[in-house]
Amino acid sequence: MKCSILILDDDIELSENMKELLEDSGFEVMATDNIDEALNLIEDFSPSVLLVDYLMPDLDGISFLSRIREKNKWIRIILMTAFPSVELAVDAIKKGANDFIAKPFKKDELITKINKSLEELKFISNSCNESDIDEILNCLSNKIRRDILQLLFKKDEMRFMEIVRSLNMSDHTKLNFHLKILIKNKLIIHKNQIYKITKKGINALQCIKRLI
Repeated sequence: MKCSILILDDDIELSENMKELLEDSGFEVMATDNIDEALNLIEDFSPSVLLVDYLMPDLDGISFLSRIREKNKWIRIILMTAFPSVELAVDAIKKGANDFIAKPFKKDELITKINKSLEELKFISNSCNESDIDEILNCLSNKIRRDILQLLFKKDEMRFMEIVRSLNMSDHTKLNFHLKILIKNKLIIHKNQIYKITKKGINALQCIKRLI
């Protein structure tokens, strides 16, 4: 499977070895040790996967993640580090990384991570078009709306007061406001006093899980 991969690492020897390894596995690969060049490559070529080192001169990989997302919201980011920890992994995911790999890694481990990222990207593109994803991200940026959608996904259908009790919300006006936004975005429907998640709502949940 041909797919564009960008490697950003100041260890030039490692980058070249990775580039050769991935090209031998059938991928199209670009590599750079320069942050500004990486941003330009992301903007110009829209690679599917970015392999980025955690520690770069003058800028750590975590801080760099938000700048990457400004250029490309859909690129799958795999953070590489020789200093793995649970705290770092959690922080990386929160800041925009999609996966995490500890150095040194084996060829099979790296290929597995990349293929997983490509499968996620394929799933997202098949489930939601770009305009849908923008709407979904905007609508589900609110935690209450995400909680409502997850609740209806689990319960299939619910009445208003059942949702109130499940979410432990005393402000009925606030809940009704969020329900109306979900209905407007066609993520749920309301009929005969019953709320149900739609197919688009199910896809939205799946897309959000893949993107986060």
